[in-house]
Amino acid sequence: MKVLLVRPPYSRLRGTGQIPYFPLGIGYVAASLEKNGIESAIYHIDVLRSSNKSPILDERVVFDLRSRAQTNYMNSIADDNHEVWNEVRETLAMYNPDMLGVSLMTVEYPAALKVSRIAREFNPAIKIVWGGFHATSMPESSLANDEVDIVVAGEGEVTTVNLCKALESGGDLDKVTGLYLKKPDGTVYSTGHTPIIENLDDIPHPARHLRLYPESWEPLYLSSLVTSRGCPFRCTFCGARNLWEKKFRQRSPENVVEEIRSLVENHKTNHIMFFDDTFSLKKSYGMAMCKAISESKLNVVWTTGTRVDKVDEELLAAMKEAGCVYIDLGIETGSERMSKIIKKDITKEMVHKAVGMINRSGIASSAFFMAGFLEETYDDLQDTLDMIKAIDTTHISLNVWDPMPGSDLFDQAVELGVVAKDQDFADFPLWPDRHFAARMDPEIFTERCNEVAAYVYDYNMSFRAYYRKVRPKVLTLLRRDPGYLAYRIAGRMREWVKSKRSRNCNN
Repeated sequence: MKVLLVRPPYSRLRGTGQIPYFPLGIGYVAASLEKNGIESAIYHIDVLRSSNKSPILDERVVFDLRSRAQTNYMNSIADDNHEVWNEVRETLAMYNPDMLGVSLMTVEYPAALKVSRIAREFNPAIKIVWGGFHATSMPESSLANDEVDIVVAGEGEVTTVNLCKALESGGDLDKVTGLYLKKPDGTVYSTGHTPIIENLDDIPHPARHLRLYPESWEPLYLSSLVTSRGCPFRCTFCGARNLWEKKFRQRSPENVVEEIRSLVENHKTNHIMFFDDTFSLKKSYGMAMCKAISESKLNVVWTTGTRVDKVDEELLAAMKEAGCVYIDLGIETGSERMSKIIKKDITKEMVHKAVGMINRSGIASSAFFMAGFLEETYDDLQDTLDMIKAIDTTHISLNVWDPMPGSDLFDQAVELGVVAKDQDFADFPLWPDRHFAARMDPEIFTERCNEVAAYVYDYNMSFRAYYRKVRPKVLTLLRRDPGYLAYRIAGRMREWVKSKRSRNCNN
């Protein structure tokens, strides 16, 4: 049996977006399939195969062009001859899978459906399986599509292996837990719950070697990893607990270092991105992880994220010594009223204390904020702007809240009629094409958001912010790996010369 595991395109179709990091979810699934003798490949469609890279747009442009980017996205979905869909057809013809596994977020729903329809046209007998955050949160509406046969809910490693074995042997799928299936009349039912994997070290490392078109992948794309799963917190805007459940589990430091070593030796990346929700949730584990990285002598630099109430001076010192150069802080709002409503459970005092400790440590930092929560008022939005101006992080990120399935806020939005109960996610406009802040006028809210965005952009583009962001990484590499630092500087110089020549030719 041949399985093609897919992350659908999003940024490529919009024309703006994030770096296409390796999809860890299907990477773990592919590794588990390989361990059980089942052939699979990973196809991350957002990774460009051509040398013509998408234009790099700065943060302000990306914010201002949200509506246009969404229009580009939906127009690309409708264009059957778009280069992305032709590439998908070529890939299906090349690999010829028996099963297509699609892992998707809600915003990727239209593209996931398009990929599934192309696969069904290519092979009417192919089994099409959806998984990931959206499918786990919305199995019934996912299976309402004729192109979707099965939903894998929650952690996919064990369930997908058992599903493939049952499909190969002609076994009874009802006996495979962790699935949502549909009867001939369209009724959707669950086959029961697959227990979570207690020991994460039992899962083989993500199968990066099984990615298709490896020549198109830059080393940085492969640098993501996680040390843990699960989140014990209760933020109402987040649906992570739906996928990982509430129990927090961590890999052993030795297992993580083994994966880092593989990234350095096999994929030539010295910059690691820890994608954990809360890296420093348990101080003792954070200290042990930092010790293991330091003792490995791998000379990597790394970034991670955490909560402000989990910042500790002793741990920060250990993180810096181990190569940490950047920390993302999820603050979300400057309003303590809203912080309680969204159950973020942090205070302004905690925020300023954490930022102060990080600044004293010499590590760069970023603060994440959101505007336009369901019950947010103009006063709450002003509190957020006041905090953005008051804190002294290296970088500030601003986004506008959109309701995502699996979160408590999405359910509340449905109850209030802000989102339809039978929402068609193939056509789910987001802000600014749709307004979700129930207590604010759309035009006034948009005007004020643009004012905040202008301040954030000016702040992030200042020389001081750039210097503070780059300095920790440069100093760390200068001390630990000057050869790699010289290599990166030379690469940046080549990019600068190339872009300057391009501008001169265009002029």
